[in-house]
Amino acid sequence: MGNLCKPWGRPKQLVDVTSEPTPRASRARRRNAVLSALCLAAPLLGLLWVPWYAGGGPALAGVPFFYWYQFAWVPVSALLLLVAYRLRRTDPHRPTLTRGGTP
Repeated sequence: MGNLCKPWGRPKQLVDVTSEPTPRASRARRRNAVLSALCLAAPLLGLLWVPWYAGGGPALAGVPFFYWYQFAWVPVSALLLLVAYRLRRTDPHRPTLTRGGTP
């Protein structure tokens, strides 16, 4: 009856495998943090500064600039979010936990 809750047997213990970052890794971590912050700030600033794109501006296929500018930010924002995510995921000294003590 006890194995119904744990069908794969005894759960493995999580082990912290972080170490003290070297100065080089610390610079890389800071660089990745700054780049990811810029990737996240670009869509925010690009869309919140409404007076810049609220004018008549050029039309694209009959659609006013105000609308297609905002719509163009949708895929751009998705790509920038992906870049920011990848920058933070590839951080060599971010805290990670592994199962069973093996990295």
